Amino acid sequence: MRKYLTAIFLTFFTLNVFPQAVIKNRSPQVYVNITADASGSQYAGAVIKSRSVSGYVNIIPEVTIKPPHLQADNPQLIDTDGNNFINANENARIFFIVRNTGEGPALNLEAKITENNRVPGLTFQSKTIGTLQPGEVKTIEIPVTSNINTTNSTASFFITITETNGFGIDIGTMVVQTKAMLTPMVAIADIDYGNMPVRKNEKFDVRVLVQNTGQGNAESVNLSLPLTENVFLSDGSSSVNVGNLAPGETREVKYTFIIKNNYTLSKIILPFVISESYGKFADNSKSSATVPIDLQLTANKQIVVQGEQRSVPEAKPVVTAASFTSDVDKEIPNLPVKTTKRVALIIGNEDYSHAYDAESNVDFAANDAKIFAEYAKKVLGIQDKFVLLSIDATYSIMKTQIQRAIELVNAMGPTAELFFYYAGHGFPDQATKIPYLIPVDVSASSLTSAIKLADVYAQLSSSSASRVTVFLDACFSGGGRDMGPVNARSVRMAPSTEENMISGNMVVFAASTGEQTAQALNTEKHGLFTYYLLKKLKETSGNVTYGELFTYLFENVKVDAIAVNGKAQVPVCITSDVLGEKWKIWKLR
Repeated sequence: MRKYLTAIFLTFFTLNVFPQAVIKNRSPQVYVNITADASGSQYAGAVIKSRSVSGYVNIIPEVTIKPPHLQADNPQLIDTDGNNFINANENARIFFIVRNTGEGPALNLEAKITENNRVPGLTFQSKTIGTLQPGEVKTIEIPVTSNINTTNSTASFFITITETNGFGIDIGTMVVQTKAMLTPMVAIADIDYGNMPVRKNEKFDVRVLVQNTGQGNAESVNLSLPLTENVFLSDGSSSVNVGNLAPGETREVKYTFIIKNNYTLSKIILPFVISESYGKFADNSKSSATVPIDLQLTANKQIVVQGEQRSVPEAKPVVTAASFTSDVDKEIPNLPVKTTKRVALIIGNEDYSHAYDAESNVDFAANDAKIFAEYAKKVLGIQDKFVLLSIDATYSIMKTQIQRAIELVNAMGPTAELFFYYAGHGFPDQATKIPYLIPVDVSASSLTSAIKLADVYAQLSSSSASRVTVFLDACFSGGGRDMGPVNARSVRMAPSTEENMISGNMVVFAASTGEQTAQALNTEKHGLFTYYLLKKLKETSGNVTYGELFTYLFENVKVDAIAVNGKAQVPVCITSDVLGEKWKIWKLR
């Protein structure tokens, strides 16, 4: 009894002396002896846990708990395309199974993830799991996304699970390779309007070829066209959804336009704009087209008003000054910049009197070659020493000059260009129909020493020249400039035969087709084809595309052939299949 009274007394004494001291969580069976230095003894399982400076004492009974036990199984990565990489712009998941094999619940579980290598473009976040009861199993998925900035690298994901009472676990590190984005690149590969001038108040079609030239898929490709005043679409929309394009895939979009009579310019600018879903993988550097307008239809309209006849002083007629030379022979543009990467092989065979008779000569062929040589130097920018001009060339001279031109081009390297101009006789073998170029010392009755046109094409194509351009003011029909059956700038053959002879980067501008004769233009002292060839070079100073040049030759030669000479002559342009349509945008200068 005295023992218990002493304990009670000490307790009250302590509380009175140290009024701030508090005994917490005291059960009826707990007896505590508190001394002045706050040490004490415990009975019946009570524990002194802590003491503050002021003398507070926490007494917490011992508690027996049943802990959880966590296990994580089968961690793995699931990506969209199944290649076990995290590709740029891909949604992936890290998932695993977590189970509680302990006796007590696992409280407030959270799966936390970090990426140690700081790979750009990756996004992820922790996953709340909640409480996991003994024996319970859950499948956990942690989304991992990448964006356009993700690079070729290695991601190192560290995954841990935390628990309120500290019974969490570390799952470990998952190492995954990441891949940068394969970017698309959409562009306008070609624009076709038929290479003919269009007319006001009449519909015309424009075809646009869109291509993905990049390595990745292009999505939501769109082609749009801001329209200018008085230019309209006859149907459809100016903005076209092209759709998705795989690498290398092309798609054609067709527009039908019409221009009002109020349109005042001589050409139409069509500034197409191409785009894709990211807004950054489109090349619009070559997306504009210029369509010429045929103004002759309006200009040639003439309204005649018959006035009252009165006596007036006779007006003197306007007379064009006479000249020995053509307008294309004078005031040739002389561009100062010369190139060291061009060769011109020029042959004008006019005088065939030694092999035939004087009536077999090819009118103006020599003048054609001489003036074209001047244009080669002044307009095409070819240095004098690289202009190989031959007038009335024999078989030996023609062979030598062809070989010399090829050797020059090969010495200049793969960026060199070769021009071949020929005015003179051509003739087909009567049995095989194979066309030949005729030197001035070779008779058409014996073609043994003539030069096969196919051999010339093959030699020129086999050179290292990046481009070979051929101008033939000769037909191959066996007829000539206003002469008999042997006097021609001509070689007769089916067009398909000549097309089969063309290879590589060669473009041939020929004066006529099939059975037609290459004619002379007597008023200008030139071949009809050569005159308009030189005229276009003079008007443009060589700043003309091959497509524009052919359109000009085609329109003017065929009209003047009928109007002036009363015979048909239609120029042709022949290329190899490998060139497709790209030759049309090549420029002479």
